[in-house]
Amino acid sequence: MTVKIRNHSIAWQEEDLIKILPTNSNVVFMCDYTPELLQCTQNINWRVENNYLRGYKKNKCIRLHHLILPPKKGYLVDHINRKTNDNRCANLRYLTNSESGINRKISVCNTSGYTGVHWHKRKKRWCAGIKVNGKKLDLGGYISKELAHEAYVKAEEKYFPNIRYETMIR
Repeated sequence: MTVKIRNHSIAWQEEDLIKILPTNSNVVFMCDYTPELLQCTQNINWRVENNYLRGYKKNKCIRLHHLILPPKKGYLVDHINRKTNDNRCANLRYLTNSESGINRKISVCNTSGYTGVHWHKRKKRWCAGIKVNGKKLDLGGYISKELAHEAYVKAEEKYFPNIRYETMIR
């Protein structure tokens, strides 16, 4: 699909939301409405870069999700539902880098269909592992990927309660 490049992005109010159509995409981004935020978003030329909405004002890069939830040292701003065009306050939260890894999509290289589970050729078992504070924890080898996944889920609940948005099965 070809996207027509516009000279300027468009920002407007629709009910209790601000919607923004960037110059280089047909995807509409949204955030909660306030008069101040609407005025600010209308004065910035928005573009999509790496799936995030970025604006440039006086040669300074502004990310929409950082306008809503300002950056905090040692934390990332996470989109809870993993939809980067949904910048409503209820969908944004602070997470550490380790916590953010829990809410990521399954890698395209994943062969088990489960986060944290892989096939170990030498052991001929499904192995589970999780990274906590930068260190990988081995959760053991299992005869089925489902059992390995159960071990991963238990560890995830122990180390990262209330982080996962949804079950990560393809």
